[in-house]
Amino acid sequence: MGVTVGQLRALGQEGKLTAQNVVDALESQSAAMDDAFATLAPTMSSAMTTVSNAFTQLVGKMDETSGASSGVASKLLELGGFCKSPGPLKPLKISRRRWAP
Repeated sequence: MGVTVGQLRALGQEGKLTAQNVVDALESQSAAMDDAFATLAPTMSSAMTTVSNAFTQLVGKMDETSGASSGVASKLLELGGFCKSPGPLKPLKISRRRWAP
């Protein structure tokens, strides 16, 4: 908005500070904010949020087409329980059998 904090307070007290003024000021700085955020290193939290959002969209699309979300939710709960207390890890048993067409 091109004003100091004191001037901003004065505008508010005079009733000259509107929601539209604030929205316009924020929108005018969106490119600068995008540039600033682009330089931040990703954190585990932001990475997990990105994965979580993408997974939520995937499950939503799967549910729209096949109604599979309840099965996925069940397996995710199992995975969550395992992550909280994994207990002793056992080797995976992998079959070496080849499937005939």
